[in-house]
Amino acid sequence: MRAVSIWTSLEPGSVTVDPGSTGSLTLRLRNTTDLVEEYRIAVAGDAGRWAQVEPQVLRLYPGTTGAVQITFAPPRSPDAAAGSHPFAVEVAPTEQPQLKTVVEGNLTLTPFSELRAELLPPTVRGRFGARPRFALDNFGNTKVTASLVGKDTGGQLRFELIPANVQIEPGRAAWVKGRVRPPRVAWFGSRESHPYSVDVQRSGAEPMTVNGTYVQLALLPRWLLGFFSILVAAAVAFAVAWFVFIPQYASRARDGITPLNPTGNQVTMPTPTPDVPKDQKSPEDKGPKPSDSPGDQNKAGGGGGGHTKPKKKAVTWVTLVNGKNHGCLDNASDGSSVYVMQCNDGDNQAWAWIKVGQNWKLRNKKNGMCLSERGEQGYLVSSVNTAMADCGEADVWGRESDCVRNRKTDSCLDTAEDGHAVYLFNRNEGDNQRWRTVR
Repeated sequence: MRAVSIWTSLEPGSVTVDPGSTGSLTLRLRNTTDLVEEYRIAVAGDAGRWAQVEPQVLRLYPGTTGAVQITFAPPRSPDAAAGSHPFAVEVAPTEQPQLKTVVEGNLTLTPFSELRAELLPPTVRGRFGARPRFALDNFGNTKVTASLVGKDTGGQLRFELIPANVQIEPGRAAWVKGRVRPPRVAWFGSRESHPYSVDVQRSGAEPMTVNGTYVQLALLPRWLLGFFSILVAAAVAFAVAWFVFIPQYASRARDGITPLNPTGNQVTMPTPTPDVPKDQKSPEDKGPKPSDSPGDQNKAGGGGGGHTKPKKKAVTWVTLVNGKNHGCLDNASDGSSVYVMQCNDGDNQAWAWIKVGQNWKLRNKKNGMCLSERGEQGYLVSSVNTAMADCGEADVWGRESDCVRNRKTDSCLDTAEDGHAVYLFNRNEGDNQRWRTVR
């Protein structure tokens, strides 16, 4: 018969937690042997990455009882999927490791919804219509079903959305192609703006409205109308002149023969030019000749120009694309968390490399904060989590061909197997640690 070295009890056996908050339970242990035993406690399973055990090592004398506090802190992110997450608490004696005990429990995460909608671009232009696109990102932990309806205040525009109904998994994004058409063609005139909106409707939630503007362009430029008007007026005037004006033709002949001038044809002789002595200049030669020398012109005019101030170098915003899943580094809606999401050209996925000595800081366009390490355990046991921080206090990074290296921890920016979590991990030269900069 196998000897039992410990008695265990998990109180309660299951716990329900809202993502973004904490929930705890107590593991009670009793040493039923005659030896002083030291027990190591660890949480296994999918829920183990959110668990904190205090203390992790418990020392008990024979016949004594101790307690261990287990706290679950799942993040408010798509990684914390709603539903049941079974886990196991492993209790391993140090003196008798073969008598390891496993206590099973269950963690239930409540669902939450967080949907973000963007119109790209917010202003579209066209003569016969335009084709905007709509991006829907699901940052909740449950599947979202949404329908899109386009409308304008004047009721003049016609909308076409493909598809009009979408289902989005947690942590994923959906693209909807749109078509906006004007009520009529504008042949001449100036640009005409048509404000419109798209409502994202979900069951049991308030509609989300995204506003945009369609600018209708005239088919022909305005100056062409004036040119045609002048051309028509000239054609009408020419036609009137042609039919109204009648030329009068008369004969200048006289009766009989006109006698010739007996003195003949007069010949006009040229007027002689007076001689000018060689040592005397003509009036045209007396004036001073203009100088062709550029130097003389420079001497005549005032010189010296003002000092031109150097222009401030513009910030270059880029996108960091992961080499494994081809997703983009994303600053979450809470402004602190960092994930890998489907690329959408939004400000939350726009980053700028800021030079700091021989290293760099990575600033986000959405909130102006910089990428840094959070100082707590990440997706894996030996990893470090990442977060957004004030750029003045954020970590510096090294840009290498196969690694974005954190100078503080000397580890590389990494993404998890699920393709979303971002953390710092030891360099492994894998595609999950390769980041491509795209402008």
